[in-house]
Amino acid sequence: MTTFAIDHDNTITAYLAGEAVPEDQARFSSEKELSKLAANWPADRLVEIWNGFAGVPPFGDLLTLA
Repeated sequence: MTTFAIDHDNTITAYLAGEAVPEDQARFSSEKELSKLAANWPADRLVEIWNGFAGVPPFGDLLTLA
């Protein structure tokens, strides 16, 4: 099973089964695990992560949606 890790710079890295994942990084292997992990993260961190994905439209300011 693939394990994903996110570091302090919000870089997400995929690790194959058996590969060592750095101890100082948050780990998840499913959407449910990521949801639990991110539950207490500030919104600006989530936006930064989203905006770092290749090929997705950037997420703007929530205030402009009102």
